[in-house]
Amino acid sequence: MKSLYRIFAVFTAAAVLAGCAGFLDENPKTQLSASVVYNTESALQSNILGCYRALCGDAMITGNMNEFLDCASGLLIWCYGSSRLTDAQERWACQHSLTQFSKNPYNYNEFKGFYTVINRCNVFLEALPGSPVASDIKKKYEGEAHFLRGLAYYYLVRQWGDIPVYLRSPRTMAEGNAPRTNFWEVYKIVVDEFTSAAAQLPSEWSTERTVAGRVISWAATSMLSQVYLTVGTLLLHRTDNFWTPERDALIDFTPIGVTTPADAFTKALAYAEDVIENGPYELAPNFAALFRWTDPADWQLKERIMVIPNTAECTASNYTAIRSLPDFPEGTKNTLSKNSNSGRWKPERFIYQKWTEQYGGVKGTGSVTKYIYINCQDPRFNVTIWDNRIYNQNTRKYVSCYPNNSYITYSISKAGEPFFKKYLDPNYDANSGYADFYLMRFAELYLIAAEAAANLSTAVDDAYWTKAIGYINVIHKRARTKPDGSMAAEPADWNTAYFNDFPAKNEYGRSPAEGPWDAHQGLVDAIFWERMYELLAEGHEYFDTHRMGAQWFIDNILKPKNRYLGYHAQMYGNISSSPSTANGYRIRLYGSDTFEYFTDVPTVQKALLCAFPHDEIVNNQSISFDDQNPYWFR
Repeated sequence: MKSLYRIFAVFTAAAVLAGCAGFLDENPKTQLSASVVYNTESALQSNILGCYRALCGDAMITGNMNEFLDCASGLLIWCYGSSRLTDAQERWACQHSLTQFSKNPYNYNEFKGFYTVINRCNVFLEALPGSPVASDIKKKYEGEAHFLRGLAYYYLVRQWGDIPVYLRSPRTMAEGNAPRTNFWEVYKIVVDEFTSAAAQLPSEWSTERTVAGRVISWAATSMLSQVYLTVGTLLLHRTDNFWTPERDALIDFTPIGVTTPADAFTKALAYAEDVIENGPYELAPNFAALFRWTDPADWQLKERIMVIPNTAECTASNYTAIRSLPDFPEGTKNTLSKNSNSGRWKPERFIYQKWTEQYGGVKGTGSVTKYIYINCQDPRFNVTIWDNRIYNQNTRKYVSCYPNNSYITYSISKAGEPFFKKYLDPNYDANSGYADFYLMRFAELYLIAAEAAANLSTAVDDAYWTKAIGYINVIHKRARTKPDGSMAAEPADWNTAYFNDFPAKNEYGRSPAEGPWDAHQGLVDAIFWERMYELLAEGHEYFDTHRMGAQWFIDNILKPKNRYLGYHAQMYGNISSSPSTANGYRIRLYGSDTFEYFTDVPTVQKALLCAFPHDEIVNNQSISFDDQNPYWFR
């Protein structure tokens, strides 16, 4: 029966909420009935935490989603080699098409996971009015439920476009089979949810909110700035985006006050500046403090807008740490426990090279290193990426990795490529640790404000141009600040002259021959890469690369990556006069020594959304295969 899997949605409120109540109590001994589950504030808190917990499943943001979806950005890699590129369930090959295919199980599991968040919020919101708890207390919990429901719909609409909408828990089988709603109407729901949350949530932290990573009203305002930035870029690139030309005339963002890209960017800038100027957040004193994880204060930084806390009740799988760190890394408890999944989610060499080139790196002069840039001078780099060699606490030996010696040219492996370092918690022991996951932090507000202002600028050195550069320079000043208070030379502050020959400065970026380009486009492009450097491995890569339209994707990532894959260091397994491609990075990671990303707009448009999940089409009586996304792979 097509809608059989939806039976869970029509269970009683008590049955649903029984699964939510364990957020704080790992082994609950009792199951509350629907008649009493909302009678006290502690009961309300337990159940809203259950809604938060739905973000933490194996398929969700700190689980498989971060690993596999972000690898579809072209900036991260799944480091197991080409043997997995023909997986029968298409788990890995779709990453090289920059998307997730319809039958990919992770694609569907992510989809279901966000609807679990939505259903729990719906049940909570429906039952809340009948609670005898004081109205002012219920108000803040209602705000949290609206925030989380809006967040879930925001993730869904960016990944799949048109999606089913459920604003109450289904009472019947028929109600559990909603058709796909137009993506612009979903954005209206997202804006309404965050607006409601901003009005209902408290504006200051209480102790439990800080510790548990829970949101306040300023978090909702922050999310509104990101939503409007996303809408602005979608409309700015509407001729080569994920919808068909025939559908373009139907798109209507006027219910959220947007008719042009400039309308959206104006709102994004206004919300971001409101948070920057009036909110309670502060930048951490230095970038390293965000990922130190050694002192109780590290979990109380005022840069934290929303985090997913890494606790046994929430992110028990801890895939983000397990799959990004090496075996037995120095600085942790991990001396004996080996995990076979360690180090398989990694930075791609392309972004390693681009970042190093842009901020102080130089091309090596040795027989091997002459092919690459080394020694990035941006302090953020060494906090984010672990490269060159790593001390193995189990063997008490150093293990070399890229860009050390032959690891530049020889075959890739989990041990041979650089690792992420942000989740290096001293308590990590292969399957534990307490490093939180930043869903949004204050630095992003400066990046949003800068990008919105850059898109509103109409002339070099006008007020918006100056504002955009000013916001980036705030981020740069913090980036240069070392933990001891001294200042690095990079990343240097930007000025107008920096953009006069920006493409020529970027061997790993947009080429002047791949126009159109001018100083204004250089500013917009450079702000994008600042987002990548500042936020790398924090779950933004897929969404940021896919909101910019097909031509931008081609000019800034796909064509530059194709050039880079043809460089000697990526092509060959050695540097002899008769080199072989048999063990080169290109063939080992991409499955062929002739692999290239597609660079025509119609094909790239297929990658801008994930294919709508096959199992949802099969199970949902209101959706047919004719409703698949207009551009899609498989």
